[in-house]
Amino acid sequence: MRAHVYEEHSSVLAHWWREGIRAATLVCLDAHLDLQYVGAQRIRRLEECTRAEQVAALEKPHDLVPDAGFAYSLENFLYPAARLGLVRRLVWVAPPHVHAGYSRRAVEQLRQMEGVGVADLDSFRRVGGRIEGRLLGLEITLCELGELERLALPADSLIDFDVDYFVALPGDRAWIDPRQVCAALRRLPHERRFVTISRSVGSGFTPLRQRFLADYLAALWEERGEESEHFARLFALERQLDGASVPALEAEAQRYPECAATWHLLALAQGGRPEARRCRDRAAALSPAYAPSFLRAACEIRHRGLSTDRAFVLRLERELPAVPEQERGVACAALGLLWCGFGELARALACHASAAAALGSQSDLAMQLAVLLLRAGRAAEAEALLETALDDDKSRIAAHGYLGHVLGRSGRLEEARRHLEEAHRAAPCWPEPLEALQELYRRLGEDGLARQAAARLAEERARQESLGRRLAG
Repeated sequence: MRAHVYEEHSSVLAHWWREGIRAATLVCLDAHLDLQYVGAQRIRRLEECTRAEQVAALEKPHDLVPDAGFAYSLENFLYPAARLGLVRRLVWVAPPHVHAGYSRRAVEQLRQMEGVGVADLDSFRRVGGRIEGRLLGLEITLCELGELERLALPADSLIDFDVDYFVALPGDRAWIDPRQVCAALRRLPHERRFVTISRSVGSGFTPLRQRFLADYLAALWEERGEESEHFARLFALERQLDGASVPALEAEAQRYPECAATWHLLALAQGGRPEARRCRDRAAALSPAYAPSFLRAACEIRHRGLSTDRAFVLRLERELPAVPEQERGVACAALGLLWCGFGELARALACHASAAAALGSQSDLAMQLAVLLLRAGRAAEAEALLETALDDDKSRIAAHGYLGHVLGRSGRLEEARRHLEEAHRAAPCWPEPLEALQELYRRLGEDGLARQAAARLAEERARQESLGRRLAG
């Protein structure tokens, strides 16, 4: 029973490829559904791979890196897993605070996804305490942990963890002990060849103080009793890191002096005491993951919705020159996204210029800046940024939609039509491009097309209501 631990979740794709996995049922315990469309050209690169190392080389080193040259990232690796034939069925086990059942917002997000068609939406049903359907080529079940025993899962199902599953937001508190989750999984019929575990700390989805949960899970899965008891004690102590927990953490550090997590938690428990810095340095010496990280600090604010203030972002900005050169472009993009949150247009534009110079383009920041520029009445600048956002799968459809709006308002109706029709083709269940097309066809004098768009809109609204009734139970 092997546990394979990775820093970021998308790394499991190459692992499954290496293990020769085919048409598997994947039980994925994760706070996010990492299933988004990936363009045909990028999928083709993966299909041409003959070794796992080639698959691994096509993984984006960070989600803010442009798509060009890479085939998948931590947000979308499940789509290529399906297209490559590795995974046939996905059982997404969501934590209770994620509310993976019905909500109007969840349905809206589903309808806006590229590649999601009428057949996908019509396939979703509530079956007891779970939701089942088909999405982007995958049979999919959405449920919570307690529902797994009722699914009659195949014994060779893959088990996969993202540690952010255990972290409740807001508050960054662990909501369940990994020991309880492993016990529940052991009750399932399962060959237990291996389990994959992803920390998701560097990307900011899991707090650094809870990085050790991956080690705790691995020790439990491999039945390493002494280690699992050590991490169980850390789990209990992490919940209340203050002066009272210092003696117990010091005892753990004496027994396990090579455990970076113990030293990191001890530093946190000591607060402002002089000993805290020594413990932090010790943790970083044992594992570079515990060293200060500009990217982690910037990305966790967005990914976990942490509260921050302008002063913190200014401090980050002052630290930018010290970021390693190979990370500078991504760091500029991350900083620019934070400045967008404060409406600091000039600073965000400067970050975008630096990021684009280093990376070639940066679609996430380009999209956010375009929205701010449109609000400021600077449509020409927004248009240029939206054009660059067409290069990445994640932003392409929204960029087409915005461009249709911008060009339509400026009277460039045929160009607007091209963008809106492309948005509708790629995301046929998304009503906003259809609404804009209906109005545009009227302006162009194409009344027949306008009536067809109106009819499709009526069908989509009826479909949304039907989906809502089916999923709400």
